[in-house]
Amino acid sequence: MKLQPAFTDTASALSGSAGITAASEQPKARELRNSVLAAAAKPPRSAPLGNERALNAQVTAAQQALGFLDQMASRLQALKQEAGARLAGKPGDPAVLAQRLEAFSAAWARRSRETGASLDSKLGLVAPGAARREFRLRGLDMQALQQGGAETLTFYPAGVGKPAQQVLLDGGMAPEQIVQRFNKGLAAAGISASLGEDGELSLSVAEADWQGLVDNLQLKGDGIRFPGGQAHRVRAESRGDAIEPANWHGNDIAGLRRTLQQVVRAIEQVEQARERVKLALERANRMIEEARASGAAEWAQSFSGDFNQLLQQGGGYALLSSVAPALIGISRYRVVSLLAL
Repeated sequence: MKLQPAFTDTASALSGSAGITAASEQPKARELRNSVLAAAAKPPRSAPLGNERALNAQVTAAQQALGFLDQMASRLQALKQEAGARLAGKPGDPAVLAQRLEAFSAAWARRSRETGASLDSKLGLVAPGAARREFRLRGLDMQALQQGGAETLTFYPAGVGKPAQQVLLDGGMAPEQIVQRFNKGLAAAGISASLGEDGELSLSVAEADWQGLVDNLQLKGDGIRFPGGQAHRVRAESRGDAIEPANWHGNDIAGLRRTLQQVVRAIEQVEQARERVKLALERANRMIEEARASGAAEWAQSFSGDFNQLLQQGGGYALLSSVAPALIGISRYRVVSLLAL
């Protein structure tokens, strides 16, 4: 697949890839612009590249993500061909499609492990190990959480007998207040809360902890929103995956047609993700080589910190693009920290 030509200027590369200008930059990006400009203004000094190991780890993780996406693209193309043949009535073994569906589902489930948790469930590239899984708890919808009087919900993320976390709720709380209470109560377990676009409570946990949470999570209340007494298992339902192969099947014509449509959509998503990762790797490798040649090590380390902070705030490529105007006039080698992706 033909890649886009390399950009000769970092600022134009960033702003050109997302079409975002200073006038439309995100608020949290705007907050970092002053520190980015301040770091950029410092003259480089010759010194060992103290964070080179971390930067190389980020490149390695991105390469792993690209390898995984290549594998997914190949599997999806095979699925598309097989499903299309079945719909067209061509002769063949129906078991082949079922085997390929099962194999793809198993491969997709290995995403976090095979990419070093650098590719999240939405096919977004994140810092190594930073991928998180969004989920909801069955029975804890916002309407139920707002009703009733004061209650303490006791969560056992690793099962009964392991450390418990408590969320204190009052009657008639606003959704934002409920989110704050969940964040406060579950922070020690590595679980964060937010308000979904549909107004429901959305939770997230590091992907490395996801399966353990699914297998062990138990909850008890005071008999108002959730039963009291003995803790009960509660089902954590994953949400937000770009690809959901569990819903694919070829048991009938209607199901086969839906599966083919979703496979085609998945191919498009994977191709887009591949191009983003390729472009990021290409740019990052070029910049780190020029940084090494320039002796701008100390500046690069400081500047890398600014961009790592930016990445941790979220927003992906659009957010990086929104600070591009702050980089105009800065030599490409001085933006080595874009390796943080």
